[in-house]
Amino acid sequence: MSEERLTLTVKDRVAIVTYRNPPVNTTDLAAYRAFTELFRSLNVREDISAVVLHTLGKGFMAGNNIHEIKTHTVESHADYQEHLIDTFESISNCRYPVICAVQGYALGAGFAFPACCDLIVASEDAYFALPEITLSVISGVGYALKLFPECIARYACMT
Repeated sequence: MSEERLTLTVKDRVAIVTYRNPPVNTTDLAAYRAFTELFRSLNVREDISAVVLHTLGKGFMAGNNIHEIKTHTVESHADYQEHLIDTFESISNCRYPVICAVQGYALGAGFAFPACCDLIVASEDAYFALPEITLSVISGVGYALKLFPECIARYACMT
């Protein structure tokens, strides 16, 4: 993945993780691998005390690249899901508090990223949705459960 899509800067003991993938900040296999590697590398650092995860653009993240998902076979999708889970676990298990700054839309996997963080700071125009029901999957429900009671999370995923 191009290093321009995912960057890390450290200032005043705060690690700032920035993701940028115009036009809508979709994620793909390369992005998941890069996120996992970056968050795991943070655990061995001694020069930081907190992490801020944010994106550039009008919305936080539109989720998985649907064009890539549609090319998956059963086997390749299982591998993809493993990388996705590794990424979210690397964020959840980060040794430092992770603060997610959300602006605009946070859809599908873009909903799961903030759900894995310790704190979400959302702009007034932020909204969260799990539109993957249109693809006949509800993989986001597990991450929605981190934020909402189960009945509300399932309702959100299916509507």
